[in-house]
Amino acid sequence: MKTFKNRNRYKGRMIIVPVKSSLVDLFPDFVNIYWAYLKNGEDGIYPDRIGLDYSGLLWFYEPKTDNYYQDYLQRALFKAA
Repeated sequence: MKTFKNRNRYKGRMIIVPVKSSLVDLFPDFVNIYWAYLKNGEDGIYPDRIGLDYSGLLWFYEPKTDNYYQDYLQRALFKAA
């Protein structure tokens, strides 16, 4: 089971949160093509640390237009399908 350290601290210790099925495990091709590693990495967001329930805005790369755009994960998955 993969885990990641949450930014929230409890009594000076990092909280370890389990990720049962990360985005990389579920959609490896989508991550390889559309995930913007540099832009999301600046915010500390990595595809192996989030699941489908992530509700924040993320950066994605559109290879057809060679542009980056911000969108919600569910909407980006729907566009890519």
